[in-house]
Amino acid sequence: MLSKTIYILDATSGLSSQLKKRHEMVADKLHVALFACILNFFQKWHVDCSNWRKKFPFLMTSIFPKNQSGVCALHVARHFNGTSLEEILTHVCIMFCLPCYR
Repeated sequence: MLSKTIYILDATSGLSSQLKKRHEMVADKLHVALFACILNFFQKWHVDCSNWRKKFPFLMTSIFPKNQSGVCALHVARHFNGTSLEEILTHVCIMFCLPCYR
């Protein structure tokens, strides 16, 4: 909230411009809905909803099959520190952690 940055986490490598635009549209809708909720429940909120940047942090070095998308999402959720991944998503880290996610 303080940096007025929206981080869009997508584990697809090299977002196409069309997919990136779709993700930005979804982020915009969620952003407006979040601030509508905040304004409804909190008076004198100290952050406004205008002029927020969007960032697509680097998440992975490998391409993963569709059936591993769940474990990839868990890895990103577990290792995202608010600005970047503390451990980049690779086949090695997924294979090392896969038994604990089953």
